[in-house]
Amino acid sequence: MPKPEPEHEGATDTANRRRDPRIPTETPVQLVLDAGSFRGAAQDLSAQGICFFLESDLRVRVRLGPEGEVELPGRLVRLDSVTDGKLVLAVRFDQRIDPRVLSS
Repeated sequence: MPKPEPEHEGATDTANRRRDPRIPTETPVQLVLDAGSFRGAAQDLSAQGICFFLESDLRVRVRLGPEGEVELPGRLVRLDSVTDGKLVLAVRFDQRIDPRVLSS
């Protein structure tokens, strides 16, 4: 998959600050939430939606591979809406891994 172009100036700054290199992969992923409900505080509200902050980490488990062979615990650190109703999620693993072992 081609890497999307930055949508705004400064978008590449994040890539420049990253501590670890990214390795492209098309590994199937399944996200498992560790809890059923979360408490937070609203920032603003409109007729179409709400913006709010959670009071704690959103704990998840990421299963990698066609059958979920590898399971890694972590926390959701980013969730963005992109075109066509799709979402982009970023999870920080609890422990460092060697991503070359997992990429395929």
